[in-house]
Amino acid sequence: MSVDLREIAIKTEEINKDFSEALEILKELFKNGVKPSDESIKNAINEVLTSFNFIKQSELKEKLEALLEEL
Repeated sequence: MSVDLREIAIKTEEINKDFSEALEILKELFKNGVKPSDESIKNAINEVLTSFNFIKQSELKEKLEALLEEL
């Protein structure tokens, strides 16, 4: 049970780190006068979400249901 929770926590931290890095890049671009399009921002977010760090909602649901059954 605790292994699954640790895995979820680790993946969440990795996602947060990826988003933080992306946010810092965007801030730097805006600071330097570069204005990325909404589409390029959406694409960057989608890339983070589809990377290996992302736990898909269905996977998370399965893990949480398994944990509930163990309890």
